[in-house]
Amino acid sequence: MRLAAVIGSAVTLALSVVSIATAGGPLRTGFLDPTAFGGPNAAISVVRAQKAGATMTRIVLFWSAAAAAAPANPESPNDPAYNWSAVDSQVVDAVGGGLEPIIDIAGSPKWARGPAVGLPGTWPSPAMLAQFAHAAALRYSGTFTPAGQAEPLPRVRYWEAWNEPNAGSDLSPQRVNGRPVSPGHYRKMVNAFAGAVHAVASGNYVIAGTLGPFEHDSKDIQVVAPMRFMADLLCVSMQAP
Repeated sequence: MRLAAVIGSAVTLALSVVSIATAGGPLRTGFLDPTAFGGPNAAISVVRAQKAGATMTRIVLFWSAAAAAAPANPESPNDPAYNWSAVDSQVVDAVGGGLEPIIDIAGSPKWARGPAVGLPGTWPSPAMLAQFAHAAALRYSGTFTPAGQAEPLPRVRYWEAWNEPNAGSDLSPQRVNGRPVSPGHYRKMVNAFAGAVHAVASGNYVIAGTLGPFEHDSKDIQVVAPMRFMADLLCVSMQAP
């Protein structure tokens, strides 16, 4: 069974946030493998991850898959346009197997990005992202019971806003006239996302800045250097004092 270890600058930030949240406890490790945790061998995958010493798993909630069509009531997890089944099973398996889930929301649907909402390229609407995050956080608040089920879904405390926001093509353009523009828009996304997730439960944790590790610029993909991206995102100077 292949389990892709959670590594890289993206997870370095994620795990450091978790370490801080646990008040200086030991470093926690986890896995990311949608094929294993979302496939027919999900149960045994969770067991093997736990035996390997993992305490967490990162679950990708693809907005575009969960909401192929625009919902009429986007902040409600009950809207019939939403399809949560793939993530429901992964959250239940993870918690049942003793792993803490991190839900990473990524991949905007066409109706929520770019020209469809008056934005350039493929940038998603921060307001629409917040609405979807709110619905997801309600569904996995520990108090939501889906129709036809007897028990509420497990609580998810850790919420990640996107994956590698410093890289196209899902978020583009990254630069305009050579200047990074992605950090400014991602800041709006994170602020909207955090407000929505915390409105559901103030004890939820928001993970941001999970970045691609190398700068790159080609006709196929643009990647802003991680340090440049974070400096612009946090509005700090990269110049030495």
